[in-house]
Amino acid sequence: MKVLVKKSKKVKIRELDDDERIAINTGLSLWTTYIPLVYLREHYGEYAVENFFKENAEAQERMFKDIGIKDPMNLFIMNARNMISMFGSDIELRGDDLEATMTVKRCNEMAHALLWSKTAPNMDITRKSHCGICINSRFKPIAMGFGFKYNVNLTDKGCVMTMKKTR
Repeated sequence: MKVLVKKSKKVKIRELDDDERIAINTGLSLWTTYIPLVYLREHYGEYAVENFFKENAEAQERMFKDIGIKDPMNLFIMNARNMISMFGSDIELRGDDLEATMTVKRCNEMAHALLWSKTAPNMDITRKSHCGICINSRFKPIAMGFGFKYNVNLTDKGCVMTMKKTR
């Protein structure tokens, strides 16, 4: 048997522009968050979802501690970098190592989640449910794990979060 092999051609891969990168990162983030949640909830119930959130927050807390994060401002800086770089959110930070405030002027992850929920099957995503996941599975338990007091207020397009060192 004779196998014909075509000469391969080198393909140049271009970098994504900012809009493409943000769209892909946001889509991947939403996909890897919501699909497991729907599956866990449908097959194992709310307890499994709560346990998933708890274990995820504990892993993130360990990671932040392992890289030397010790104060509210640096914890917000790490999260803001991710939210800006991955999702293109508009964020402002104020404060110091004892108390810090992160103002999310525009949360693109939330905006994309709400758009995505209109076309994705079985995705009943609301502002309340999306922000609840972010707050209750990420920011609040991690802040508490560090011993920080945590407060959040939702705004039109984002939120204002404050962490204060208590010990």
